[in-house]
Amino acid sequence: MPLALTLAAALAARGAEIPYEKKESFDATYRAAKDALGVPTLHSWHVAGPFPNENGKGHATPYPPEKAPVDLGATYESAASPGPVSWRSIETFGDGVANDLSLFPRNDWITCYAYRRIDSPVERRLSVGLGSDDTLAVFLNGAKLLDRDVLRSLTPNEDRIELPLREGANDLLLKVTNAAGGFAFWFEPEPLLDAAKDREIRRLLTRDFPDDPRSGVPGLESDHYEIEPLRVSSRLLLEATGLDFLPDGTLAVATRRGDVVLFPKALEGDMTARLFATGLHEPGGLAVVDGEIYVVQKPELTRLKDLDGDGTCDVYETISNAWGMSTNFHEFAFGPLPDGAGGFYGTLGLAIVPGGATRTEQEKDRGSVWHVDRDGGFRVVARGLRAPNGIGKNLAGDVFFTDNQGDWIPACPVNHLKEGAFYGQRFALEDRSADVARTLPACWLPYNRVSNSASAIGAFPADGSFGPFEGQLLVGDMAKSTLIRVFLEKVSGEWQGACFPFRAGFASGVERFVFGPDRRLWVGETKRGWWAAGPKLFAIERVRYTGRAPFEAKAVRCTGRNSFEIEFTKPLDPRSVARPEALAATQFTYHYWATYGSPEIETRGLEIVSRELNPGGLSVVLRLSGLEAPRIVSFRMDGVRSIDGDRLLHPEGHYTLNAFPE
Repeated sequence: MPLALTLAAALAARGAEIPYEKKESFDATYRAAKDALGVPTLHSWHVAGPFPNENGKGHATPYPPEKAPVDLGATYESAASPGPVSWRSIETFGDGVANDLSLFPRNDWITCYAYRRIDSPVERRLSVGLGSDDTLAVFLNGAKLLDRDVLRSLTPNEDRIELPLREGANDLLLKVTNAAGGFAFWFEPEPLLDAAKDREIRRLLTRDFPDDPRSGVPGLESDHYEIEPLRVSSRLLLEATGLDFLPDGTLAVATRRGDVVLFPKALEGDMTARLFATGLHEPGGLAVVDGEIYVVQKPELTRLKDLDGDGTCDVYETISNAWGMSTNFHEFAFGPLPDGAGGFYGTLGLAIVPGGATRTEQEKDRGSVWHVDRDGGFRVVARGLRAPNGIGKNLAGDVFFTDNQGDWIPACPVNHLKEGAFYGQRFALEDRSADVARTLPACWLPYNRVSNSASAIGAFPADGSFGPFEGQLLVGDMAKSTLIRVFLEKVSGEWQGACFPFRAGFASGVERFVFGPDRRLWVGETKRGWWAAGPKLFAIERVRYTGRAPFEAKAVRCTGRNSFEIEFTKPLDPRSVARPEALAATQFTYHYWATYGSPEIETRGLEIVSRELNPGGLSVVLRLSGLEAPRIVSFRMDGVRSIDGDRLLHPEGHYTLNAFPE
């Protein structure tokens, strides 16, 4: 049987040949196909440390791991460690994520090493993106390829190098030193295997090894949701912080630099711009109501009026400026969210000091959700927010808002707005010593797993024009340059539910979005002031649903004190659900404390006592042992397959369990 076979008609039409030959096992067959394509294997990371970095000299000091070939069984003496230093495997480290090196009793002014083996079937060059907090040196097979002796925060792909891999085993060693504060590295290789080729190989693996839990055909987000970049003039610094459509289809965009720009033919793909208003104070959002444009500036809610109809703002009318503001850069104001009765909701961020801690003194009403009625009357609705960079509604009109991790906010939440509620940030209280009950989020967005910097929030359309998630919530993330999907249900009268990754790959940090008259999602993006995975400083893009429904976990519902029902978008293969390794569940929680953020704590695996596929095959009921509330319950569904052999597009979901059904 020839090694190279043409597998798919579409690929054959393009002349693409996929090497595939069935061997004695799934592993052997898959490995042979990848070897034939020259695909390297990247093994797990190991870390050794701490070594000294006193007076910042650690980067230039060659410690034992870089003096000889790496021996994972070796131990080293270190003046920064009370005992011998050895290598330890860190299975949670990954590619294209911020890998936190704060693993030691003392993480300031230390040095550590990260090692992984790379096996390559052929000699080749592998392009990788790198970043570090602080310094970074890269060694491959003993040769130094990168030397960055700098103090910096982590920026993904700030450095890019090529690794000259030899045939066989390669030793990759990173050296990272820390001064004070953050301590992390970023490693992101170029795609190792063309996605279309991988899917065709896996299609044949599924045919030949249908009962192997690793079989199944992976999907691509772009198969279902296509991102279309929109080209604007290079002279237009379009850091979008708000966008909405006028009744005639004109797109209105507020920019972080203080302008409102109109795009009369945006729906036609023509991004020719017209300046409507300028001189605004760092707007945090824009909304169109009855044909008029409203913006939230840092100091006020403003209506912009074009009195003579020439397409330029003539009057900047203050609706309310009742909240306090100083010169602190972090005192953002977000919104405005129309209330349907002529008024608006919005949110206010707290002032912080360099490094991210909350400033002790706060101006009036900072860290709150506010409401302004149609007559300009202002009131605070709720308190306890830190950096609430998104506010929106579900289809029923309930108001939800996002916030950002920091002190007293252990991870990014999605909160349901309740009159008089306190959401946890104690510096936002008028009396910080008060014993005030904390309202828990409707859904936590676990840090690094799902969200690092939550932003805009809104609802999927009810008509299915944006896929099979009608009425669920969509949330943006600036740092990850992604969209997140949130399913919520009411349990004992309160909202709670699950979050899932939805779409990655935006050109910059996702800041605002709006569904347009063309049934596409228009996304305004910026990364100024924060790092973002997207490489551009700013962008405007729109997302089109292709009409091909993805295979996803559509919803997670808590059905009892020991059970959940997981609903899917396509019928399941019963064989895959029956495999013990197909589904796994863990639970964890966070510290509620004044420290910036929180690690996941009280992590515990949950035994799946039983699993029952419902008639029709669209949902499965899991009965678990050891469930507690309040907790975050994480589901891994890597082994679940559709009846057609599809793998889940996103096999992980996280349910915020605040209470059990009564």
